[in-house]
Amino acid sequence: MKLKFVETEHRDFYWRCVFKDQCAGDSERMAFFYTLGIVEETRRRIKQIYDFGRRTIYDQAEILFQPWQTGTSVKLTRLAYNLYSGYHGLDYDPDDNEMKIEPPAEYTPYELFAHELAEYALIAVAIRHSRYIGIETSDIESLPGAGRGY
Repeated sequence: MKLKFVETEHRDFYWRCVFKDQCAGDSERMAFFYTLGIVEETRRRIKQIYDFGRRTIYDQAEILFQPWQTGTSVKLTRLAYNLYSGYHGLDYDPDDNEMKIEPPAEYTPYELFAHELAEYALIAVAIRHSRYIGIETSDIESLPGAGRGY
């Protein structure tokens, strides 16, 4: 599969995050950064979504309902969190001793890929599951089009 980017900013964001987080070869983080780089809304707010110092994601519920989110950026944020950790809408909140629920239907392919940027979302899935489709994450940067497929 050819690694493609929506635009130059997507490519630059992706590689900057991969190098800053030192996660080359980590398919979960590479897919996460690729997905969040697809649209400007999430690129501009990466520090609200991911803590580079602790190398961890912030609470998805807080991110999804921010006023800056658009219909497409919400879908891409859901996909990024799902590719990173398998999150699918159910989460236990130990502070409240209860389950926080976002409808799991929002995490189905029917919903996650229903936008004009689905081609790039599918590339993120391929990055995440690269070992199952015969692509080594260490080889991603050498794939045809890497760094120039925007």
